Amino acid sequence: MLAYRLRSLRKQQKKTQQDLANLLGISRQAYSNYETGQREPDIESLKKLADYFGVSIDFLIGHNISKIMEQAIPFDEKNMTRIPVLGTIRAGEPIDRIENIEGYELVDNDKLRGRKAFILRVQGDSMIGDNIFDGDRVVVVLQNQVEPNDIAVVAVNDDEATLKRVKFQNDMAILIPSNPDMEPMLYPADQIFIIGKVIEVRHNLE
Repeated sequence: MLAYRLRSLRKQQKKTQQDLANLLGISRQAYSNYETGQREPDIESLKKLADYFGVSIDFLIGHNISKIMEQAIPFDEKNMTRIPVLGTIRAGEPIDRIENIEGYELVDNDKLRGRKAFILRVQGDSMIGDNIFDGDRVVVVLQNQVEPNDIAVVAVNDDEATLKRVKFQNDMAILIPSNPDMEPMLYPADQIFIIGKVIEVRHNLE
C-alpha cells in the first residue's frame, strides 16, 4: 500500500525519485527501495512525505493508523488533535456516541481553535464544483449556524447528513449543491439541522 501510493503520488506531481530523495536527504536508490517495498521510511520521513504531497500519514500507510499513531508516531499534543473519521452521521447524533468510526486522523490545533470536530468521508458528488469528490474526507467543526458561503454538513429531519451550502429565507431553507447537474432543494427551515462547517478538505487520490 505505502509503496504504491508513494509511486502514484510522485507520478501525479511529475516528480522524480531523485526529487524525493533530495527532500529526505537520502540516496535515490534508498528512496527507490520505498517504492518497491524493500524498505519502509521512518516516522520523520513519513511526515515529510505526507506534508510534501499534501496528504495524511493515514493515507500513505493505509488502515490501522490509529494503532500506529498511539505506539510509534511522536507528535506534540499541544499542536495536533486526534479526531474520528466517520462514514455517516445523522441529525442530532452526539459525536462521542457514534459507533461507525472508521479511524482517526490528526488535525492542526490552529485550524480547530478549540472547537470540537470530526472528519466525514464524503459520499456522492453534490459538491464537485468546490473540488470535493466522492471518497474525499472533510474536517468539520461542530456548530449549528453557518454563513451562506460556508459549506455545511446538514441533515433534513433525521436523514443522513450531506454537504451543501445553506441559505435561509424567512421560514424556508435552500440547500445549494455546487454540482451544475443538481438543483437547489427547498425545505421548511424547521426541518433543517446544521451539524457543522467544513474547514478542510482531504482528497482521496486513488
